[in-house]
Amino acid sequence: MLVQQYNNIANMKRLAQIDILRGMAALGVFIFHLAVALNFDKRVMPPVELFGRVWSHIPSIFSFGACGVSLFFVISGYCLAWRPLLTQRGRIDLRKYFLDRFARVYPPYFIAVAVSLAVCTLLGQVWTWREAIVFFSLLQGFVQEWHFGINGALSSMSTEVQFYLAFPFLMLLLRNINVFMFSLFLIVGTMLFRYYCSSAEWSTQLLGGINTGTFVMNMLPGRLLEFAMGVLLAFSWIGNPKQTGRICRLLLVPAVLLGFYARLKLGTWIADPALGLMFTVVVGSTLSMDVTEKFHYVSNFGKMSYSFFLVHVPVVVLVIAMLPLESTSIYQKFFAVACISFVITYALSAVMYHYVEVHLFEIIRRKMASKANPTQQANTEKVASISTFN
Repeated sequence: MLVQQYNNIANMKRLAQIDILRGMAALGVFIFHLAVALNFDKRVMPPVELFGRVWSHIPSIFSFGACGVSLFFVISGYCLAWRPLLTQRGRIDLRKYFLDRFARVYPPYFIAVAVSLAVCTLLGQVWTWREAIVFFSLLQGFVQEWHFGINGALSSMSTEVQFYLAFPFLMLLLRNINVFMFSLFLIVGTMLFRYYCSSAEWSTQLLGGINTGTFVMNMLPGRLLEFAMGVLLAFSWIGNPKQTGRICRLLLVPAVLLGFYARLKLGTWIADPALGLMFTVVVGSTLSMDVTEKFHYVSNFGKMSYSFFLVHVPVVVLVIAMLPLESTSIYQKFFAVACISFVITYALSAVMYHYVEVHLFEIIRRKMASKANPTQQANTEKVASISTFN
């Protein structure tokens, strides 16, 4: 049974297991940003009266939604490496790779920036053309003042694109050097970089809603370990899927406990790598599960989770501004905004997925293929993209 399951995974152009995890990550980030927009404390939940007693100092479960970004990064590394390892022995056609990345990622992103600017204008929020150009150019990861700017969720997209640029060179290294030594070097190097960023004298400077240490850690050197863990998982899975799945299942509980402890008790410099390890084990464990039929709707949501991720913040902000919520409790506000925002974002992301992510991507890809080799245009195979959010 397991052998057949592994063969099915190897032959699929999409992985239902990965789509389910994408959907869970997108939902977690949605909940986190909703709580932030409603001014929830990031550390503890608002006091709640239950069983005749007021409960306070409860760790914020909503803040755990931010961990979805680490899961996206791990999935990104896994999915980008999985296809070339499976079909091309790790070799990458750079021209096709970069054109595919642009066609897959940028059109929905462009629409999300435009929607964000429109919502800011509608609500009277000030933005400048310089800020808009920075976001359209995916450079917000290098400008601390506008790191969160017009749409806080888009800050991680700058890191994502940095990894896209580095990925072919990472694959080339992994094909030619000792993987164990490279992994050790990467772990030590990343942790030293993150520790320095968190402890340097300038790290506490605040600008644009984020301190300088965290801002620098969010650049690729500080998040590369999470991406690389996904890439290394793909190497291990392609090499020996049964053993990799077994090891991940054995490590699942300890890795989850470590991830949650790091998130609650340890500094950001070590929490994100710990979460990366946790989610690497979660992805490896999930790949060995038969979830196609049981979680069909979650898998479908995961397919359009990229568009959902891109546009959920402006929708949430707009809903909060339009709803008369002054007289309701904080939890009633949260529930009302969550339901309305989710429905609107879901509908908008469904349209973006079908007409931009799928149809427009295919049109662009075919045109690129026809320019590269016109005689093969009619025989171009339709291959589904497996990037971070697709």
